[in-house]
Amino acid sequence: MREKKENKCKGLWLVIAAFFIAVLMTQGVVIAADSEDSGDYQDQNLERVHKDDEFSQQELVEDADYNQMSSDNVELLINEDGGNVYKEVYSSKNGHNPAYASFFNYNPSTKILTVNGYQGNGDLFIRDANDESPMKVVFKGKNYFEQITMLNRGVGQLNYIFSGDDEVNCGMIFLGGHSNLTIESGIYNIVQQREYDLYQGIHVTDEEEYHPLIKILGGTVNITSKDFDARIRMGINVQYGNLEIRNANVNIDLGSAGWAYGLYSAGGLYGGGLIIENSNVRIKTVGTNYSCSIWTYNPEFIGDMSFYVGPRVANKKIDASKVFEKYESMNNLQVCGENLIISTTPIDVDIAFDDVKVGDWYYEPVKSMFQKGIMTGIDDYTFGSTQNLARAQFAALLYKLEGSPSVEYDNRFSDVADGQWYTKPILWAAQNGIVNGYQDGRFGVGDSINREQIATMLYSYSKFKGYDLSQSGNLSGFPDNSNVSAYAKKSLQWAVGVGFISGTNGKLDPQGSAVRAQCATIMMRYLKAYE
Repeated sequence: MREKKENKCKGLWLVIAAFFIAVLMTQGVVIAADSEDSGDYQDQNLERVHKDDEFSQQELVEDADYNQMSSDNVELLINEDGGNVYKEVYSSKNGHNPAYASFFNYNPSTKILTVNGYQGNGDLFIRDANDESPMKVVFKGKNYFEQITMLNRGVGQLNYIFSGDDEVNCGMIFLGGHSNLTIESGIYNIVQQREYDLYQGIHVTDEEEYHPLIKILGGTVNITSKDFDARIRMGINVQYGNLEIRNANVNIDLGSAGWAYGLYSAGGLYGGGLIIENSNVRIKTVGTNYSCSIWTYNPEFIGDMSFYVGPRVANKKIDASKVFEKYESMNNLQVCGENLIISTTPIDVDIAFDDVKVGDWYYEPVKSMFQKGIMTGIDDYTFGSTQNLARAQFAALLYKLEGSPSVEYDNRFSDVADGQWYTKPILWAAQNGIVNGYQDGRFGVGDSINREQIATMLYSYSKFKGYDLSQSGNLSGFPDNSNVSAYAKKSLQWAVGVGFISGTNGKLDPQGSAVRAQCATIMMRYLKAYE
C-alpha cells in the first residue's frame, strides 16, 4: 500500500482537525449551557435572548503543498485505524491504489466514483477542486464507513451527488465549506458511533454568503443519535443554507439531550429555508433544555401530505398552517415542536404505534387490544410487534382484562418483590388459580411465554370466569402434536377447538415463544369467542 508522504499526512491532519474544531464551534444558539448565552431559552416558552445568530467560523489550516492543487485534482483518502494514517485510495497524480481498487473506482472523465461494498468502517475523505461539474458517488451493495467527509479545495461551490442501490451505513456525513449535497437514491443509515459534545448526522458548514444546499430527492435517510452521549443533537444541519426533501423518506431519532434539533436550516437570519414535497418525515426529539423538530425561516410544504405534531399517543391530524409557530421578534423564525410526523398516507390516529400500519396482518388485533386498554406499547411510539411477550406481561394483560382489582401482597414467588409493575398482576393471577410458578419457586417474570403456556393461562382464566370449556379440538392434525407438554394438552385442545390458536406454518409449535403481535391476535379471537 502506498502511504502519503509525511508532510502531506501532517497537513491533512491539520485540515481535518480544523474542520472538527469548526464543527464544535457552530452556532451559539445551541451550544451554550448557561442563561447568558445568545441561544438560551427562558421559561421553556422559546423567548430567546437574541444577541447574535451567526455561526463561528474556523479558518482552515491548510498545507502549502495542497494549496497548489490544480483545478482538476481529485483525491480520495481512507483512514481505517482511527489514528493519523490516511491512505491514498485515488489521486489524479497517482491513479488508483491497487489495495482498494476492488472497492473504489473513480472515472475522471465522468467524475463518477463507484463504491462497491466497502465494509472496512474507515473514514472516507473526498477532496475535489473542480466546481464546473458535480462529482457523483454511486454506492453499490452494502457499504460501511465511520464517517464520510467531502472537502472543497477550490474557490467556487462544489456539488456532490449520492446515489445507491442498497445501504450506506456511517456515523456522520460532513461537507466542508462551499459544498452542496444531493441524495438521489439509496438507503443511508447514519448512526452516532461515539460520544460527542455536538452530534450532527448530516452537516454542511459554510460562510453566510454562499447559502449551501442539501437536497434529498429520493431514497431513505435514517439518522439515529441516542446510544452515545451528546449534549447537543442535530439531525440535519444546513449552516446558513437551505434544505429540500422531495419524494423521499427521512427518519430522525435524536434520543435525549440537553438540546435537540431535527432539521435545522439557516444558521442565522440569512433567508435559509426548507421545502418538503411528497415525502414521509418522522422526527423524534427530546431535549431537557430545549428541542424542536424543525428550526427554519421560510418553510414550504408541497403536495398532499398529512401532519401530526406531539406525542403519538395524543396525535391528531393538523392543518399544515398549524405546524409552525412564528416568532416575529426573531425575524419570523418558524419552529415546529417536538415529535413531527409528515406522511403521504393519512395515519390512523386511533392507534399510536409507528410499527403497526394498515395492511399488516396484526393491524386489527393490535388496534383492538390497544383501544380496549388491554395491551399498550413498549413506548409511546412502538408496539414491539416482533418482540417476545414475557410471562409477567401476559399476567398483566389478564389483570387489565379483569379491571385491575386490589391485591394483598404475599411472598409466594422468589422473583416477585413488592412494589413492582408486575407484582399485583402476578399475585392476583396466582391467588385465583390462573398461573403457577416453577418448581424452583420462581414465577419467571422475564421469561418469554410460549404458546402452550398462553393456552393454559387462558383456560384457567376462563374457568375462573365460569365460561363454557366444553369445546375440544383434535391435535392429531399437527405434525408436532407430540411436543405438547402433558399439563397443557387439555388446554391446547380447548384453544384449538374454540379457534383462537390455529397453528403457525402448519405446526402447533407449543414450545415456541409468542411475539406480541401473535398475543394480540390470540386475545382478539379469544374475546370474540367469550365476550
